[in-house]
Amino acid sequence: MTIQSIPVLGRDRWYVILKLGMDEATVKSARTEVRTWASLDSLACWLKAQGCGVAELRVV
Repeated sequence: MTIQSIPVLGRDRWYVILKLGMDEATVKSARTEVRTWASLDSLACWLKAQGCGVAELRVV
């Protein structure tokens, strides 16, 4: 799992890329193709609630 930032309306938002073998996918929401979070804190809380203990943060 990798966390990356993406600019949305002039501000960075964070999204999650999941990897399983050679396949990759992003976490989606009911309204958008890519679920984003405004802060790393809120994303970390969501990941913890999903049972994730470790994630890689990619800063480009």
